[in-house]
Amino acid sequence: MFHSSLWRLYWFLVVSSVTLLFTVAYYTWYDIKEETLSESTYALKLISRSAHDQLRQQAAMLKILGRRLIDIGVFENKRYQPWRAKRRLVDPGRRRARAGIRCRVA
Repeated sequence: MFHSSLWRLYWFLVVSSVTLLFTVAYYTWYDIKEETLSESTYALKLISRSAHDQLRQQAAMLKILGRRLIDIGVFENKRYQPWRAKRRLVDPGRRRARAGIRCRVA
């Protein structure tokens, strides 16, 4: 069967074509894998940074709220009365503005 030069040429072309096909498929797969890995890493860093910034913003807001609650003396009273603390928590200028009274901001 392999004695004829035509069969040798045929099998050479088949083996070289299959080898070339597998080589091209492997390098294409490797490039796609590297690109996907890069995109996934970028997306992970973006989400991580966004979540970190969100948590830092909430921590800052809670710190401001805690300082304001300490300033108005909520934690000094033995009996905590949240309705009074709410009234004192709101900025007096904003209360006047809601009531229609003009006030100067220094």
